Amino acid sequence: ENLKALLVIKDILFVNLNEEILNYITIILQYILEDIVISKELRKFYKDRKPICKFDFHKEFYKMFRLKQKLGITSSVVIFNYENIGSEILYELEHQVRALDMFCHVKDKKVIVFLLPFTGHAGAIAFSKRIGEKFKELKLLKILEVDKPTPEDTTKEVLK
Repeated sequence: ENLKALLVIKDILFVNLNEEILNYITIILQYILEDIVISKELRKFYKDRKPICKFDFHKEFYKMFRLKQKLGITSSVVIFNYENIGSEILYELEHQVRALDMFCHVKDKKVIVFLLPFTGHAGAIAFSKRIGEKFKELKLLKILEVDKPTPEDTTKEVLK
């Protein structure tokens, strides 16, 4: 059940094997192994249903859920709906959020779901006001806390 990995370096100059290089290798391995572990965890939830967002969104969502469980760190989900929206607005939206934030466009439900990592309710309210003022096409549906492992479970009541 435990994941084990082995890194083999075929050829490296001894002078290049220093603490900085070893740290880089550790970081890269950590990211790869984390993705594998999270993919296995997410597979449990998506055996019989289709994800509403891209994998990266689900991966980050799950990470925020686990941080909430383990350390009580709050992350928020902000959901907007719309009647009609163009690709230029979606492009602008993608560039209006922090590098840490993510969004998912669910076309069939005509909603946009924002994941705001490490953001409490007050921060999510400020975010929703800012986005609502800048993009009049969007109407705020709900602000939620990440308290379930998937976006579908968290937004179930809102996206019926």
